[in-house]
Amino acid sequence: MMERDVTIEGGGAPRVFQLAVALDTGAVSKLRESFANQVIVALALIGAALSFGAWLQSSFGLRPLKKLRRELALVNNGVRSRLASRFPLEVAPLANDLNRLLARQEDLVRKARERAGDLAHGLKTPLTILHGAARRAEEKGDVETASLLREQIALMRHHIDRELSRARTYGAPAAGGTLTDVYATAQRLIRMFQRMPRGEELTWRNDLAPSLRIRMDPDDFGEVVGNLIDNSRKHATSMVRISGKIDRGIVKIQVDDDGPGVRPDVAERILDRGERAATSGEGFGLGLSIIKEVLEQYDASLEFGDSPLGGCRVGFEIPGVIEDRPAPRPRAWDAWLKSGATHAESTGAHSNKPDL
Repeated sequence: MMERDVTIEGGGAPRVFQLAVALDTGAVSKLRESFANQVIVALALIGAALSFGAWLQSSFGLRPLKKLRRELALVNNGVRSRLASRFPLEVAPLANDLNRLLARQEDLVRKARERAGDLAHGLKTPLTILHGAARRAEEKGDVETASLLREQIALMRHHIDRELSRARTYGAPAAGGTLTDVYATAQRLIRMFQRMPRGEELTWRNDLAPSLRIRMDPDDFGEVVGNLIDNSRKHATSMVRISGKIDRGIVKIQVDDDGPGVRPDVAERILDRGERAATSGEGFGLGLSIIKEVLEQYDASLEFGDSPLGGCRVGFEIPGVIEDRPAPRPRAWDAWLKSGATHAESTGAHSNKPDL
């Protein structure tokens, strides 16, 4: 309501009136309230629509990047060797570049391994000549020169074995989803070690299931188990056994012997480079340190314990499956076994595989 005083003059004394004008604003208030409610609802719907659009953009628009991340995780864990999925045009060039990078890395590793093998083969003849020179010096009575030569030969073989072992290591990313037939690989190793000193005197048991496969490069598996079996051969009294069991996708490989065993304090020490459980015997004390380096590529480690046979049990865990299809054959390991067996037959010793 609005009020105002009005004065009217004329015909006598001025007369004063008070005028008031009133309006019912109930309808306007209702309209204002209705408009406010409509604005709130509209803004809420717009906000919900914008939030949904942002969610769609982050979920579907960025889905190729999430897929790329999952593929890279599979490659990093060794399940695959390449990015296998198809990607949109915006992401495909990046995936192709990564695949080319992985292929180049694999090619570099392969060439490095081949060069290491060529180097070892090229050094065989000079080492053999030096060994013969040491023997002739000893026959002539020059014991000091012969001892010096043998010491240097052993040192050179020590370095060669070390570098060859490192060159043979692939690791989980390079393994690329390879499924290794552990039974067949262990059987080939056992046949080779049976030709080595004390090999025929021992009882060998391969209790691995023929259908058991592990996600590990065959050469890496041969490197690890070969060293473990070789150590058992040197320390066992009468028996060496290799076994494995799978539980929830994890395979536990175990090598047992009936030798003197390893004390817990010694088990920790011998994992270091150059350390050995015994001060006498074959090897340079590199076997377990090599195994440790290989297993670290698969986020695995060695475990020591008491064997049911009465000696030492050494094992490690690795992802695996039970599979009936044939597993891929090793690339370089078969050649190593062949050369190692030939070397053992010709020399009567196993000089290119380190000991505890």
